Amino acid sequence: MRIYLIIVCLLASSMNMSYAEEKSNVLLLDTSENMRHSIDGQHKLNLVKMALSDVIQFWPQGEKLAVLSYQSQHECNGFDTKNASKKPLTQVQLAQLSNGDSNTKQQFPLLNALARAKGQLLDQQGNIILIAAASNPCHTTLSCNIVKKIKQNNPDIFIHTIDMQGNNATLQCIAKLSGGKYVSVFDILKLSQVIML
Repeated sequence: MRIYLIIVCLLASSMNMSYAEEKSNVLLLDTSENMRHSIDGQHKLNLVKMALSDVIQFWPQGEKLAVLSYQSQHECNGFDTKNASKKPLTQVQLAQLSNGDSNTKQQFPLLNALARAKGQLLDQQGNIILIAAASNPCHTTLSCNIVKKIKQNNPDIFIHTIDMQGNNATLQCIAKLSGGKYVSVFDILKLSQVIML
């Protein structure tokens, strides 16, 4: 129950912040296997869905909120971005990935999802709230480079990340480079346990 309340608070604070900025918003939800692991006695995905259904009732009428889902990939298949640092992608390749029009979408589901979310924002500005349990560690460098490209071309897009796994370097990097906020559910859970002692 405690983790559910934490997620409600995180979603509410993200949405209130988004509404205050009077921009469009996209909630991007990881629905992969890692989101079906249990915390607080329930699947992470179910907790997020319940929290979202409660928070959405207070969403201001007429304010844009799109909800998208994606399946994250955790295996280091295909293009390995650890080697990308030795041979960086060209500006054209980065632009293709950041716009979601690359022929490698299946290899980079998170990057494709971010591109889709970006396309949902009115006037290419607003907030993306990314809730994820994990990300492919092989794609951290590439993800950071793509977010840099998105931010360079769309300075009014902010990506806020809610980490359902804890200490996720990719989600931390995405939030930092986009000017968004990174929050780990487990950090808040630990803090709440300390406060209750």
